Amino acid sequence: MKQFRVFKDEAEYQHVPLEERKFTLQQRLKAGQRARRRSKLLKRAKQRALRRMASPEVLQKRARRTARNIMKSRIAKGQSLSKMSPSQKIMLATRLEKFLPRIKKMAKRLIKVKRKEELARKRNKTKTPGQKG
Repeated sequence: MKQFRVFKDEAEYQHVPLEERKFTLQQRLKAGQRARRRSKLLKRAKQRALRRMASPEVLQKRARRTARNIMKSRIAKGQSLSKMSPSQKIMLATRLEKFLPRIKKMAKRLIKVKRKEELARKRNKTKTPGQKG
């Protein structure tokens, strides 16, 4: 059974998208373990989703993720995010919180780009790398 403190912390984060959450070092490690454990399931779900046209919510999510990644690379000043230590990533997340309004504006503009990419992907008759059949 969960302790009330843990339950309360999770309840506060429920309305915040996963990309916008600020993780502690332990939370980051647990999320990585969870992702590795569910990787095969997520891979199958992704293949299934690739057969369908992405919904507006999914396109918005992709645009928001792209905008965050653009801002991350700007803040990191060209340093590779994969080579950063977990503590550097936490510092990056705290600095990124200041730019949330700018990220939202950027994501709004990127939705059109993502929709065009999705339409091009669906029009393209050649198979995408993650798709079978």
